Amino acid sequence: MIDRIERALRDPELSDKEWIRNALMYSGRNGADFCFGVIYMWSPVLGYRIAQVDGMLVVRGGTGSYSLPAGDGDCTELLREMMADTAEPLKLHAVCEYQKQWLEESFPGAFLFTEDRDQEDYIYSVRDLADLPGKKYHGKRNHCSYFEKTYDWTYEEMTGETALECLEYSRKWLRQNPDKRDAGPDGEFRAIERALPNFDALDFRGGILRIEGNIVGYTFGEPINDRVFCIHVEKADGSVRGAYPMINREFARNTISDFELVNREEDMGIEGLRRAKLSYHPVELLVKYRAVQQQTTII
Repeated sequence: MIDRIERALRDPELSDKEWIRNALMYSGRNGADFCFGVIYMWSPVLGYRIAQVDGMLVVRGGTGSYSLPAGDGDCTELLREMMADTAEPLKLHAVCEYQKQWLEESFPGAFLFTEDRDQEDYIYSVRDLADLPGKKYHGKRNHCSYFEKTYDWTYEEMTGETALECLEYSRKWLRQNPDKRDAGPDGEFRAIERALPNFDALDFRGGILRIEGNIVGYTFGEPINDRVFCIHVEKADGSVRGAYPMINREFARNTISDFELVNREEDMGIEGLRRAKLSYHPVELLVKYRAVQQQTTII
């Protein structure tokens, strides 16, 4: 990769929050990949590194793949430079449909695109998750009704202090289930450990579900833009019937009711997670592509 970007790449820090959020907001993207919180909390796990180049945000993952530069600079010229000077074909990840079209128009024939189903984001109506209307949500309503009738429960919005309580809840769960630590490809708990102690600094919103004062579920995330909220983590006690539908419903009703849509991120190709996400009937699956450069220079 070009030397000046290599020299500029570094680990994201909390102090980067404002300029990165401004760059991402300017891009108008709805994907979960384009939240500062995602970049920050997942950087130790996925190897995200950032650079500010010509007024643009450049993000590189641990595999050497880049997201399309974001910001109010000249993306075309920056990308042209990246493509011309790379020693290896440029790889881009999380390319949305409109970005794919832009790349095809700006650099005809330069990229081979492959749809990445495992990384596609599930986007839902906040109102649907709050109300669970109609026949298709009948099962979810039944679980919530059982929970409400059976338990002495409360819902509360998360604070910086109670975020630490949720972190301890997660640690306790992992101690009880040591085989689940870093299960799957993502090592999610490492990201949670980075996020929750910085809950206030990251401007996250979250919610906590309790039974008789004890946590049985929590969730948190951040806005992508004024219309779309992104949920980064949702955890609940699977042995408590209705805990997952309840934390989902109450968060939508009470904490993010001022948003139209909620992005609940991807399923990573995990069959059970895919079934669970589909069971909430997304209004959109945000298609994403991987793009690999097919020519080493652009004239």
